[in-house]
Amino acid sequence: MNSHGPSLGGENSRRDRVAAVQRASPDTSRSEVGQVGTKSVPSGMIHGVSVDAASAYTWPSDLPDGCPPLGVQAADGSFYRLVKNDPPRPVDFLRPRDGGRMFSDDQLCQASSLSVFGDMADARRAIEVVPGFRRRLIARGTIEAHMGVTLATPASSGKSHTSWWVPAGIEPATSFSVIRS
Repeated sequence: MNSHGPSLGGENSRRDRVAAVQRASPDTSRSEVGQVGTKSVPSGMIHGVSVDAASAYTWPSDLPDGCPPLGVQAADGSFYRLVKNDPPRPVDFLRPRDGGRMFSDDQLCQASSLSVFGDMADARRAIEVVPGFRRRLIARGTIEAHMGVTLATPASSGKSHTSWWVPAGIEPATSFSVIRS
């Protein structure tokens, strides 16, 4: 587990899940596969979870297979992000994997997301308990469905920690403003 929540990788690759859905879906009157960047993912339900949320976007080409993971939902709501700059700049929204650190295969999907909090108290707690965040500012933003998908990934710094996968072409910094408290 890294500082951005539990690892979401695993042996079930998206390719395996696509094959399973295609085998289980003999109805070919509608498209069973949607394009996600250069990856194909099924449309519909897998294990009771809609994967349409992830299939509606063009993802960065460096996402590993199976990423974003099953269980994601279209982003929707107000979130808090820890930033260094006021106003927030694109550098405040780099993914952990963009910082030069190496991640294992099972950590790479999580490291391809951005950490946000649904509760400002959890963002404040992260500043208090994570030494590297002590000088961070809290920015609030509204994330809308066209801006990607999210998954609740509770962390020691807060139960409202959420992982946010941002599609290619979206600039998150423009939707966030530092709050005064």
